Amino acid sequence: MTGKTHISIGLATSATVLSISNPTVKNVVAGLIIGTLGSLMPDIDTSKSTISYKVRKILLYIIIAVLTTYVLISNFSTQIETINSVLQRIGLNKLVSYVPHNLRFSNIGLVIILACMIFSKFTKHRSFAHSIFGLVLFTIGFKLLLGNLALYFTVGFISHIVADTLTNSGIEIFYPIRKKVALKLIHTGSVIDHVIGGLAFVCFIFTMVKIF
Repeated sequence: MTGKTHISIGLATSATVLSISNPTVKNVVAGLIIGTLGSLMPDIDTSKSTISYKVRKILLYIIIAVLTTYVLISNFSTQIETINSVLQRIGLNKLVSYVPHNLRFSNIGLVIILACMIFSKFTKHRSFAHSIFGLVLFTIGFKLLLGNLALYFTVGFISHIVADTLTNSGIEIFYPIRKKVALKLIHTGSVIDHVIGGLAFVCFIFTMVKIF
């Protein structure tokens, strides 16, 4: 499916999970951001050069770079509280509060995430990064890095691989077993693809109205 459809489905599923937990505003914002990240992550393995793919990959790398930078600073700077206060002045206090205090776990989580991203670049599109194996490894990494917020990443990731099983191309969901699962109900970029994306976005808006 197209990137826009994946984002819409990721937002809708993340919002649905949020709606059953009586969330605060900051939890909603964080959940939607992490959920969207999860819905984009499987396509880290693509080498397509269209603008939409480039934009999505840039966003992925920016988010990972921000998290990596913060954890590294936390490890090697004795002035982390000063850095936190500066970030708070520019409105990022809600973001930094989510980074776990156990830096050993954070470090391990980052290593797992970055290793998965690098490995994905050496595998075929819709293989490792679209598999249950990839889902488990990425989720472990984000769990160690972001704690309970990893739930939204997992939800977004699952929404992506489920959606892609509906397409003609299918995915290697049981990677490293190379057999593809393809229900062949939807052609990527077709009218049905865009309709599903539109309906998912409407569902997202409706759910957000319900939350607030």
